[in-house]
Amino acid sequence: MEKKMKTIQYLVFLVAVLWSASAWSQNLAGEYNIKVTGSNVHLHKSPAQSSVNTNTTLKVEQSGSRITMTFGGFGGVSAATIFKGDVGNNRFSAVWWYKGYPHETKVMWGTVNGNKIKGRMIYPRVSGRQGLVPGWVDVSFSGQKKLVINPGAIGGLTPVVPVTPVTPITPIIPVIPGLVPLLDEDCLSFNPDKVKVEDEGDGTYLLTDGHSRMKVFPNKKEARRAKRVIRHYRLNKHCFIGRPDPSLEYWLKGKKAPNGGMNNDDCIKFKPSNLTLKKEGSRWLLRDGSHRMHMFPNKKEANKALAVIKKYGFKRTCYIGRPDPSMTYFRK
Repeated sequence: MEKKMKTIQYLVFLVAVLWSASAWSQNLAGEYNIKVTGSNVHLHKSPAQSSVNTNTTLKVEQSGSRITMTFGGFGGVSAATIFKGDVGNNRFSAVWWYKGYPHETKVMWGTVNGNKIKGRMIYPRVSGRQGLVPGWVDVSFSGQKKLVINPGAIGGLTPVVPVTPVTPITPIIPVIPGLVPLLDEDCLSFNPDKVKVEDEGDGTYLLTDGHSRMKVFPNKKEARRAKRVIRHYRLNKHCFIGRPDPSLEYWLKGKKAPNGGMNNDDCIKFKPSNLTLKKEGSRWLLRDGSHRMHMFPNKKEANKALAVIKKYGFKRTCYIGRPDPSMTYFRK
């Protein structure tokens, strides 16, 4: 009897493994740990080529054959990129292009084998935008779908395969004065001690932590000022509203706003309780009483900016390089 039970358990295990392999071959969705290798080529900068050898992540969402792939930032690509594409016959292809950035694009393609993925990405850059160094990134990537511990699954492991959620019933939530709603914030973390300034070779200067292209400045003075600001306030998060072409950026120290001041801060004080939004044509203006603070392309981003300011208690807008600032940050 015991031998028969072991045989049945083995058959169940075998069927489960085969079913999992089949499901993986049909479903690309999930999260992957990715290894990236290749090169970053510069047309007008020395050295003309630098190697890329790093790790990042890939998140894939799928609806039928349509896929959305969020490829994490790595050397040569400053931030996560959202690709749109298709999958079929265990192959995929996807592209990124944005009308606000006609001088650059990204293309990737590859194959899927079980829970493994591999492919190639090409990222050409041409002249046309300040801070963009002409050239291209050419990398190969490979990785494996992340596994999670699931005590109910055979062996305790199961692939992370998103399930199409059931449409929830929208709850009625009372508005409680003083309660700050949860925000879906878009932030990149970095180590302030590793931030440095690099000469791009075309008259511009790059602020980087050694891994990401954080920000490009029109001159060395403003780039070095940005580095001093980050070090002084111990900033370690760079946040955005409205990427890939953000309408607003802000910087944090952990989960808090930078506080205090530093020499030669160029800041304008405002009162958070006075902030209002006003529609101007198709855009939305954030203002402090009669003072015009910031313009947004749509109401959604304007509302989010207002919520962020109130959440962190920002009281000053600070600039580097006015009248056309190369960097803006908020502090208390």
